[in-house]
Amino acid sequence: MGRHTVVRETARREWAARRAIVPVTLALAIVVALGVIARPSAALMRRVVVGPDPVAMVVDAPAGRLYVMDHLDGVLRVIDTATGALVQRIAAGGSGPLAVDTGSGRLFVAAAWNGPDHSGVYTDHAVVRVFDGRSGALVRTIALGVDEDVLALLADGARAEGGGRVVALCASVALVLDARSGAVLHRIRAGATPYAAAAALDPARGRAFVLTSDARALDVLDVGRGTIVRTVVLGGYLTGVAVDRRADRVVVADASGGQVRLLDEDTLRLMVSVPVGGPPAAVATDGHSASIVVVANTRPPGGGSAHRGGVLVMDGRTGVVRRRVSVTGTPVLVAVDPRTNHLFVGALHDTGAGTPVPWDRVPVWLRRWLPWARPPTRATAAPNTVETIDRAG
Repeated sequence: MGRHTVVRETARREWAARRAIVPVTLALAIVVALGVIARPSAALMRRVVVGPDPVAMVVDAPAGRLYVMDHLDGVLRVIDTATGALVQRIAAGGSGPLAVDTGSGRLFVAAAWNGPDHSGVYTDHAVVRVFDGRSGALVRTIALGVDEDVLALLADGARAEGGGRVVALCASVALVLDARSGAVLHRIRAGATPYAAAAALDPARGRAFVLTSDARALDVLDVGRGTIVRTVVLGGYLTGVAVDRRADRVVVADASGGQVRLLDEDTLRLMVSVPVGGPPAAVATDGHSASIVVVANTRPPGGGSAHRGGVLVMDGRTGVVRRRVSVTGTPVLVAVDPRTNHLFVGALHDTGAGTPVPWDRVPVWLRRWLPWARPPTRATAAPNTVETIDRAG
């Protein structure tokens, strides 16, 4: 082989190698742009996989524990708020609502027991199972004496001797229980419209704020006396409620307007409405810092089945949004730990059969140039998670 032939062959190989670099570089840029390679939000501290249907979540700040109840598998998962480690799984057999009394350190889990009624017909009877928060041992089961589901559980977290109170909310009645003994202190019958599953408690004033089942009104309950104080019609389509004790505000989520409303706690007069970019899924406060946390769901531009949720931290008095953090999936739960200044967001990640994964958006001709390329796949279901977010950022 002559010298000129060798030079031409060498040049040809170098040119072929350079040409191969071009599509690989282009493919990398497209992959990054499509989100195949993505950095997590700086605010997102950790992500913990939970059960198939997380339905309730509460924080016991003094104990450093986050409790997540799953509707499908009936397991109560206990997460260390400092490390994010899953430290315990309790076979609670619950159906959803959950509360923790920080004074007695006990967990209250709503469940149902199937047995005969007064006429001998088998039916579900509402019960509340009480667990020791540290050991996970079952302390007692409280029969509520009603043949309907428990929609919500509220605990006032009182540290006074004798423990606090727990409100078990059913459609027709709210039962006020002693947190230590489980004794029923009061039965507060619903008014003309049954109670809904959304409720909040102000322990200092002994008031419970309960949405009605038509999603248009708010009942105010005096849990100390066992009476309904007043009912206020607010309109819209109300889906959640929380109380900010420091700001003297009642926070109501309105899905029809994609907003939250801040009401004066004493008069229930509207102070301000704040748009949140989509239907608010849950609202929460920590009772210490006069701030409100809202999670809302929005669909991506151009539609599609995937969701992206947003977490908003706003001033409890004025409604001014201080911070926004994006999360993937569909956020459905939120809780606040005032000691660590962390937010916990429960998110669903079921993408559904037939939903394209990011690789499917990469053109076929580009996949051939990627040495790590894999065949396009279709996402079915991703694990549901609890995401820990630094509220301060």
